[in-house]
Amino acid sequence: MNSITNISRNIIVISIVSTLLMLSLCLFIWFDTYAQRGDAIQLQASTTPEETLFDLANNLSKERSLTHTILAQKANSSEELDQFYDTAVESERLMDLAASQIRDSRNSNAILVEHSYSNESIEKLLSNLADSFDRISILSSIVFPQSTISLTDRDENIRMQLFDAYGNLIKEVNNLRIRTQFLPDNYYKNVVSTNSLKNAVWDLRESTSQTRSMLSAFLKKSENKSLRDLNAEGLLFRIYQQQQNAEQALFEFKEFSDSNNVDKKLNDRLNALASQFQENYRPLEKVVVESLATKSPASLSAEQWLSGTNKFRIAIEAMETETISETIESSKRIKKSALKIQIGGSLLLVICIYMAITSIRTARNIQHRATHDDLTQLPNRHYFSENLESLFIDTIRPGSSVSLLTIDLNRFKTVNDTMGHAIGDKLLKKTGQRLKNATSDEMITARMGGDEFAVLVSDFDKDSCEKLATKIVKEIEKPLRVRDSVVNIGASIGISTCPEDADTAESLQLSSDFAMFFAKREAGKNGSSIQFYNRELAEKFEDRMQTEKDLVAAIENNELELHYQPQVNLSDQRANAVEALVRWNHPVKGLVPPFQFIEIAEESGLMPSLGKWVTEEAIRQAAVWQSETDLGLRVAINVSAHQITQEGFVQHVLNTLKKHQLSHEYVEIEITESVFISDSNRAADTLLKLRNAGIKMALDDFGTGYSSLSKLQDLPVDTLKIDRAFISKLDSSSEASQSVTATITSVANTLGLETVAEGVETVDQLETVENLGIDVVQGYFYSKPLASADIPDTIRNLNDLVSTNKKAA
Repeated sequence: MNSITNISRNIIVISIVSTLLMLSLCLFIWFDTYAQRGDAIQLQASTTPEETLFDLANNLSKERSLTHTILAQKANSSEELDQFYDTAVESERLMDLAASQIRDSRNSNAILVEHSYSNESIEKLLSNLADSFDRISILSSIVFPQSTISLTDRDENIRMQLFDAYGNLIKEVNNLRIRTQFLPDNYYKNVVSTNSLKNAVWDLRESTSQTRSMLSAFLKKSENKSLRDLNAEGLLFRIYQQQQNAEQALFEFKEFSDSNNVDKKLNDRLNALASQFQENYRPLEKVVVESLATKSPASLSAEQWLSGTNKFRIAIEAMETETISETIESSKRIKKSALKIQIGGSLLLVICIYMAITSIRTARNIQHRATHDDLTQLPNRHYFSENLESLFIDTIRPGSSVSLLTIDLNRFKTVNDTMGHAIGDKLLKKTGQRLKNATSDEMITARMGGDEFAVLVSDFDKDSCEKLATKIVKEIEKPLRVRDSVVNIGASIGISTCPEDADTAESLQLSSDFAMFFAKREAGKNGSSIQFYNRELAEKFEDRMQTEKDLVAAIENNELELHYQPQVNLSDQRANAVEALVRWNHPVKGLVPPFQFIEIAEESGLMPSLGKWVTEEAIRQAAVWQSETDLGLRVAINVSAHQITQEGFVQHVLNTLKKHQLSHEYVEIEITESVFISDSNRAADTLLKLRNAGIKMALDDFGTGYSSLSKLQDLPVDTLKIDRAFISKLDSSSEASQSVTATITSVANTLGLETVAEGVETVDQLETVENLGIDVVQGYFYSKPLASADIPDTIRNLNDLVSTNKKAA
């Protein structure tokens, strides 16, 4: 802190340097504002294609609705068909117009502005969009002859495929819109926030448009009494997703109104639109959805539904125009402001006489930056440590105390790695603001570095500390809108108090860090946790460190072993595969299950070594079974994200297979969804290479993480393993569990994926998964995991048992 103490010595030097820099500053401001004006012109120009893209999306929605209705009703007039073809022609025209406007906009003022996306990438998007238009035209030409045949003979799946194709096309239009928006870096806070509002309006329009089309088609089918082939569960699932999207868009409306200096007229229109949605649109939707859920006749006709929701559709389209107008008005204001600044910059030389005042302000700014974090403007570690030392001295008084809350953000690294450091910085800045909201001026709140923060309080008892920590957690857990994504994080908070837990400032920080470490372990991947320091935590930490040391020795001393759990193929009525499960034969504790050491292996960086051993041992054992038995067993090997993203993983698997002369068809690689979070492209590339080599790929624990049915088709997997969390509820008469499991199975079958039910333990569960069409069963009903020596006899006995049951049946 010597530099802060000596600030006064530098004031004269700063004055001289500042005077010399004034001229340079004038020139800099002049050219900077000139660039701002160029940015404003470019921003205004970019709204022209954006407005066309909004029109294109609306037209495509109308085209989709017409298609959906035509294929759902019994007879169609030539007027309806002509209206569809006219709408399709208008979509093509709008697409060509938007492409032309985008190119013109990006070429104008090109020397002065820098776009976020290159011309090459935009041209690629335009080309892809044109291809999508061609595919829609081809699909329409195939599907539309169905409108001439009997309603009962039409293929419901083809109608929904066309519906989804339009949805994907509208997504591509939105993707193009987002990437061609021009958002200058400086002085455009209102523009950026308005852009978020436009995205929310887009999402609300699309979600209600999809729901409107689906429910109108349902009503048509209901009126025609053709609900026999209706996939009500699938439609309800889709409608639920769109309801969630609509609610999120309305949440963004509120966020926009609360956090920005919004024009009263625009704010009133936003509130009116939200009210109209809740009071007019949503009640109508609820009536039709309830009819769909029960497959009973609705009290509304298709025409009444469309008429009742048409006013809301018109209001959304009007709001689209309003938001674009707001962007144009903002650009005009900034152009005017920039011109004024240019004029003012010419007069800055006159202000040289005030350089002394400027020097003092500069000195104060330097002092502030020396004690505060640039990003969050919170006190930094140095300032915090100095105040901790001085505050700690005061706790020597009887009855006084000081408590330290150490806060670490959960999932911040994932957000920073996957969305970029710019987004990470915005998240940290927002966290700093939320911490200020949760704390008072009497407390010292600081950023200690990275994603770690601290709060120092005096004379707080345990309950008060817990209430404060809970308030901080609630603030941090609030969703944060970043560009077109919603980011959710949590917080792990460790709390330590002097004199109960520490007698020095250093030990107070150590004990608080220690408590935070265990809070983070308790929080898991997404949640939050609060932990007070205690001696039991210290002992747990020591136990963990000892387990980590023992695990290193276990890998080196070959204390690990594999157990294998059979998998029974229901269609073949035989057990033809096993899953390899690692166990640790500890010299003192005995057989240790994986849940007690796998997490430690992942956190300590031992997972690659452990995974390599598992892979080699499983392949070796599979080769032994192939050479010594006629069972033809395939071995499923679990692979972690740490292992699969390592260089040389594919080659290691192939070399091991070659070493043991094992055919690739007898090996299956099991991965979880977490593999695709940190480095999805690399993971997918690795899996694709293994799959092309003839090795089966399985997605394990499906439904317990970041599952997405819509993304399954993009994953290079052959098998979908349904988690035991779903299977265990199948014999409890839970309609929800059976419905979700049936939906997962149906989607997997549609994608050509084999399904495996994990954790089958009862006859009822077995009968249910058979009825659902699941291919393979694994669980204690047939066998627990066994040592390798017990597998051959167990497999033979299982096959004899299954064969006997089959004959008896």
